[in-house]
Amino acid sequence: MPEALRKTSYAELCADASVEVGGGAEVRLERLWVKGREEEVMRLSWWKDGRMVPRPADLSEAQLISLLEKGITEGVVTPFFLRQLLGVMERNAEAVLE
Repeated sequence: MPEALRKTSYAELCADASVEVGGGAEVRLERLWVKGREEEVMRLSWWKDGRMVPRPADLSEAQLISLLEKGITEGVVTPFFLRQLLGVMERNAEAVLE
């Protein structure tokens, strides 16, 4: 595993991407190594003034697309996740776009 970007007693931040949502706030997509579970997880989090806020992260569809794109280009999502997401889209796109 590459060097963690940030470490806490709970987890190590492996990679992250973010989008600004106004008012000095951002929403981050993070890939974490959770020590107690010994596995990688994905987390969406809302940050204001450099601190995580324990509240829901509200995004427009355009902001969510931007965050996912950054997550892909900045190495937050894994090839496994991307393959699974593409499969979901292929299986369901026809029903949604009708």
